[in-house]
Amino acid sequence: MKPGTVQARLDAAGGVQGLEEAIGIPASEWGGRCHEISLRVLRTGLLGEGRVARGSARGVTSQHSWIVLGDEPLPDPYSEESVIADPTIFAYERRQPYVLVKQNLMHTHWPHGAGDIWTQGGPPPDPAGKRVELEGYEGLSGMAKAFLELCGYPLDYKGWAHLVHGPVQGWPAGEIVTAMCATKELAVITPIDITGMTTELNPKELYW
Repeated sequence: MKPGTVQARLDAAGGVQGLEEAIGIPASEWGGRCHEISLRVLRTGLLGEGRVARGSARGVTSQHSWIVLGDEPLPDPYSEESVIADPTIFAYERRQPYVLVKQNLMHTHWPHGAGDIWTQGGPPPDPAGKRVELEGYEGLSGMAKAFLELCGYPLDYKGWAHLVHGPVQGWPAGEIVTAMCATKELAVITPIDITGMTTELNPKELYW
């Protein structure tokens, strides 16, 4: 996926005016509603397949949401191969309405969990408390099992929390987070944004 492809789709849809008509909300009311507007725009299908990402963005003092598009139905918000489409950033820049379309290089937009676990966090410490096994562990890929064994699987509660609240790049986060969500003791500690951006679970239908 290239930014030019997304821009061409946006132009074909009529730009901002076309999106206003498609979602039924004027751009003058998009400011401060970044997640809602991003989700509504995504669901029109006018820009292609994607999911909503949430994290931080340059110039935005609070949390921010935007769209991530790619060649897969559920593109990776952490991959440079994906493309960002941000329909509400203009409100924070005090500019006229426009949709920012750019390569997902994470120079201006940083999804929660961005970063390599090996350089920004490291695996959890050796388990010291009660160990919690994953539901469906046997069905995980060899890569996921090897990573968990390296971490001292099964982890204790603090270990799982350390893992899921740290960087999600550099390990099979999608597989493991999905299994955590299926494990009663661990589902409550998994951040909704991490679940929405690394798995195919779409918690509360807030990500696509």
